Amino acid sequence: MSPSGLGDPGADGGALSKKLPKRRAARYPPPMAEDRKFKFEDGKFVNRVSGEAIPDDEPVIIFRARDRHALRVLRFYLTLVDEHHRQAILDRINAFQAFEQAHPDRLKEPGITRDIRLDSDA
Repeated sequence: MSPSGLGDPGADGGALSKKLPKRRAARYPPPMAEDRKFKFEDGKFVNRVSGEAIPDDEPVIIFRARDRHALRVLRFYLTLVDEHHRQAILDRINAFQAFEQAHPDRLKEPGITRDIRLDSDA
């Protein structure tokens, strides 16, 4: 089983992984520039198609590949998106899997950095 608990057949009993197309291994590290939807420009995330920047008052969440739960979240999200967004999510899943395989020692629980919880006084 992988460090994230998502080994074969996976937390879903293999049902979702059987639906995913076989793809070549993701290149690691995949640069942010390979993100299909957004680029980082002038300190903001900008939609590549519309050119619209995410407004400062709009909350954004970033999942890092080292987060032990990120792959599970991405795989679930894949079940919710339409075909228009499917490939972008598959690309991220492949990149996260490549990171996990290359760096299993760097996976960790979210919110803990150097054994300090983000909500602590330290």
